[in-house]
Amino acid sequence: MKRPYELAFVFRILSTDDETQAALDQVISWIEGENKEFGNVTRIDRSRFGRRKLAYEIDGQRDGLYIIISADVDPNHLPEVELNLKVFTPVLRHLVIRDEDTEKARRKSDDGDKAAVEAEEEPAPVAEAAAEEPVAEEEVEEVVETEAEDSAEEDDEESES
Repeated sequence: MKRPYELAFVFRILSTDDETQAALDQVISWIEGENKEFGNVTRIDRSRFGRRKLAYEIDGQRDGLYIIISADVDPNHLPEVELNLKVFTPVLRHLVIRDEDTEKARRKSDDGDKAAVEAEEEPAPVAEAAAEEPVAEEEVEEVVETEAEDSAEEDDEESES
């Protein structure tokens, strides 16, 4: 079963846009597989961050090209993709995040089952805690007064020493 992921990349600034596009195409081919059997890319965002100055120098690079790819990927295929990204020279850094918001939205729209929606809305421990009786104010005041008396006695003992 394919799940939604976001893959964020910092690409090395290459000499031409063609080289950058070729490197991006290579990453996309690793994500999708030969016949899109492992996943499919749903969105590529090159404009949100674009070229930025890095916080610190990485492999002699002071600038990087930030690209975010949204894709539906088979989780069993991710280790192979990450291994390829680690050794791929144009990629300086990468991060793979499971997109749980998209997954929940898809489940709700696919199921349409009220029981599943209700189970996600209010977990059982919260409902049980809300059902407990509140503590009376008198009991709270007694505890506070007792603690204040105890601390006053401790202060008296310390001052006598």
